[in-house]
Amino acid sequence: MKSKETGYWSMKDECGPLYALGMIIRFCNSIRSAMERFGNDEEDFLGDELYQNSCCFALIQIGEYVKKLPKEITKEHPDIEWSEFAGLRDFIAHSYHKTNMHRIWIIMTEDIPLLKPRCETILDELKNE
Repeated sequence: MKSKETGYWSMKDECGPLYALGMIIRFCNSIRSAMERFGNDEEDFLGDELYQNSCCFALIQIGEYVKKLPKEITKEHPDIEWSEFAGLRDFIAHSYHKTNMHRIWIIMTEDIPLLKPRCETILDELKNE
């Protein structure tokens, strides 16, 4: 992503809950796109390291942007297990070799499809304030 002022990516672009929620949604979409490209079957996922790497990168990014959300937002929406996504980010990033890919598949197929629409709703609510 390029900054309008400098033409280069800037950490300043990562400020605010609207941006963080947008990025969470973006990486949820990345997981969905990977599933469409590589296969919607757990066997496909478990047999393809590139597929695993792609989705784990997206999960790391989701966790990173969850950490950037203000506490007010995460407390107002306790139905989302924010701390679980943040913790998953840390685990994958620091212990990738120990990551249980079966568990990652479950997160991709059960948790991410719930996270995305909830983040879209929160984003819409914030935009309308």
